[in-house]
Amino acid sequence: MKKILCLTICFVFAVMAALATEAVKEPLIVACIGDSITAGGYPKDLQAALGDGWKVLNFGVNSRTALVDGTECTGKGELGYVKTLVYENSLKSKANAVILLIGTNDSKTKNIVGKEELFKRDYAALVDKYLSMETKPVVIVALSPHARSSGWTISDERIRTIINPIQRAVAEERGLTVVDTYTLFKDNATTIFYGDGIHPNEKGRKLLAEVFSAKLKELVPAK
Repeated sequence: MKKILCLTICFVFAVMAALATEAVKEPLIVACIGDSITAGGYPKDLQAALGDGWKVLNFGVNSRTALVDGTECTGKGELGYVKTLVYENSLKSKANAVILLIGTNDSKTKNIVGKEELFKRDYAALVDKYLSMETKPVVIVALSPHARSSGWTISDERIRTIINPIQRAVAEERGLTVVDTYTLFKDNATTIFYGDGIHPNEKGRKLLAEVFSAKLKELVPAK
């Protein structure tokens, strides 16, 4: 009888311990890296799409480039993403997954023309920095989206023929997953942009969130 009672008590404590462990389980952290397309809010939609068990962090900064010495279309400013405090904080995020959606501003005339190799070097270095995080996150390379206008000298042709191929090449060299947001935006161009033809509206943000959510659930192992 005492033996049965002892076993019962042990079983109860084991169940309680398991439940306690479940209760304090840390969420999976997603770090969203990018420019104004990220800063503008899709991470909030991604959080809603992923639901409980995930924590989505927005590390987007307006106008930033993968190029370390990127500038505005006027040539002014030091707009390399790696020069921001947000970048430094993203490396401390303990992320389980990183979504890298940056390159639109690199397509500006002052940034990419004659600097294709510099872009590849700096973009690859940015990817490698996230791959080397202590948490060894899954890194998703998102191709820079289709641009419906040439505002700020952003060029859809340069995104398609220079930026995207370099992004894809860097990802393939490292065996990383590529999400083709260029085609996603192009196929839905009549409904997903604000008037500037660059930034996604609410529908566009939710479309990004749906695609990224599905890919994260596929690639990131549960804790």
